[in-house]
Amino acid sequence: MAAAPLPEHAHPVHRAVTGVAAGLTDALDLPLWTLGAAETGDVLRAVFAAEARLSALKLALVAHGDTPGIDLPAHEAATTMTAWLRIHARMAPGEAKKLLKLAHAMQHHAPTQEALAAGSIPTASAAIIVHAVDNLPDQIEQSVREQGEHTLVEHAKAFDTRAITVLADRLEKVLDPDGAEAREAEHLARLEAKAEREIYAQIRHNRTR
Repeated sequence: MAAAPLPEHAHPVHRAVTGVAAGLTDALDLPLWTLGAAETGDVLRAVFAAEARLSALKLALVAHGDTPGIDLPAHEAATTMTAWLRIHARMAPGEAKKLLKLAHAMQHHAPTQEALAAGSIPTASAAIIVHAVDNLPDQIEQSVREQGEHTLVEHAKAFDTRAITVLADRLEKVLDPDGAEAREAEHLARLEAKAEREIYAQIRHNRTR
């Protein structure tokens, strides 16, 4: 089915995305048997990079559509942006909420956003980095947080998402080792106190039986 013609004054982003879609349609109609191994590898790497770049654009558009000045859901009779994603992208509620959260968060993480837009890192790694940085304790200074994000982004250009997950889990201890140790000790103390209360409550319960 032919795509609907663009409006006369269509935005350049609209024209660009339509051009990509048209190019993909042409590519999907072509046979692959003439592709040799070396060129297949080149094309696959280009596809993965393009997929990341499209993901960066998608996240930016989702966040843009959810801004008060645009309010895409209201314009298209949806209650929320999550509802819009369910209707038009056919996403499950949890999946839509996760995408929307990442879309908004990504707007505050320029290094990660730029790496994704360049096709240098996959979306999964970008999400891991954003989550790790956003979950750092408030006591860690902004400049140190930014340094940690830059470091994770550079690692994400060379390592897979599993490795990035491991590095992200250690981010707090790397950026603030003393603070992380103190917070961990405080957390363990709370767990021990809770366990003691539960044991004491169980003993009292057993005595009254």
